[in-house]
Amino acid sequence: MISHSKVTNTRYKLTKWHIDKWKSSLKYIQNGQKILDIGCADCSFFDFIKKLRSCDFCCIDVDEYSAGIAKSKGYHFVKDLGVSDDSFDVITMWEMIEHIELKTFIKYLNWCKKHLKKNGKLIISTPNIENIFYPFWAEPTHIRPYSMDSLKQIVKSEGFRIVEEKKTHPLKHPLKILFLKILRMSHYAKLVVVVELENIEKIRSANE
Repeated sequence: MISHSKVTNTRYKLTKWHIDKWKSSLKYIQNGQKILDIGCADCSFFDFIKKLRSCDFCCIDVDEYSAGIAKSKGYHFVKDLGVSDDSFDVITMWEMIEHIELKTFIKYLNWCKKHLKKNGKLIISTPNIENIFYPFWAEPTHIRPYSMDSLKQIVKSEGFRIVEEKKTHPLKHPLKILFLKILRMSHYAKLVVVVELENIEKIRSANE
């Protein structure tokens, strides 16, 4: 995977946009749980959560800059999911899947099937390609866009059940909103789905 920080020559900046997105995950995260963030960037998500929940945090990212930040903040960091045999109560993928190929995304989903605890939740967010005013292709490391329908179709095909789905971060400009409504397109910039396994025992037995 291409290094985000190297290609864009930027560093991650915590904004209200991130916090508004992460607040929605709090209902699924309880004290004492084990949380994995896939594509942790600068670990701002964990920095936010640890102020409100006492959890066991684990993270992964292929970007060396992100790895250094995670380690400097004291989070348990792994560079390859293959080296982790742990099980997790919650696994998150914040703005990550648009940077990888579909086959890699499905590989991650299959890994999550084996490592989610019973009743565990997988939370995924990604830009909404149906909002044509969102500059998806302006980010050089974006390679695959999703609509809500396509994202749901993929996770369902891999044995997950939708717990919650929502579109977030709406446009504010009234003319742009009107234009998208005329085209029957979405004026929301981001998608979030929360999923769990339909039948975790059956799926794990089939994989053994």
